[in-house]
Amino acid sequence: ISDLVMAATLGGLYAGYFGGAGMWLVYACIALTTVLGLGLRGKVSGARVLGYSLAGSALFFLITNFGAWLGNPMYPQNAGGLAASYAAGIPFFQWTVLGTLFYAAALFGGFALLRHRIPALRAQTV
Repeated sequence: ISDLVMAATLGGLYAGYFGGAGMWLVYACIALTTVLGLGLRGKVSGARVLGYSLAGSALFFLITNFGAWLGNPMYPQNAGGLAASYAAGIPFFQWTVLGTLFYAAALFGGFALLRHRIPALRAQTV
């Protein structure tokens, strides 16, 4: 919804990005990360959450920087331009990973604490 609001209020400044491949690749990453996360159902552990979090961050980095290279005339459309796009994304990647790990720990760890304290949240065995 925020993307639609920004496109409506910023007009041409934002419209090129909203209508371009970059935005759709971000949406695709969100969908793929959701599908990836479905693999955690019923098998949550600290190691699995860590692995899935790192995989999701790497997936987002690879796909969105590929999209930046593909749709941005700033990067030459060759292997060097693709490498430059990935290199330009590295400073942002560290914050993506740290943010993902923080929120994964807060959400999954918080739920584990709640499960420990509230019996109704514990997994039921059939």
